[in-house]
Amino acid sequence: MKGTVHYVLNYQPGDGTRYDFCIFEDPYGGWLVVWPNQCTYRAHIYWKDPDGEIPEIEVKCLHGNQNNYTKMAICDTIKDMAMDGVLI
Repeated sequence: MKGTVHYVLNYQPGDGTRYDFCIFEDPYGGWLVVWPNQCTYRAHIYWKDPDGEIPEIEVKCLHGNQNNYTKMAICDTIKDMAMDGVLI
């Protein structure tokens, strides 16, 4: 069902930051990544690689402070989940 919480995870990229993300399927396409009380991003997954092995992730800040470290963490999280087959 669209709009329900699909994943809640704690992500620590190893640079001293820590994120608690809630990931929802967006009814308008892509995935909504919410970092509670901080920001919301929309992520789209594109499989441009001919072998379909490495996804390209497009991320847009919808509200909150736009931060490059947060954006990179979201891209890495979504890419890892897509490559593991968790997100399509």
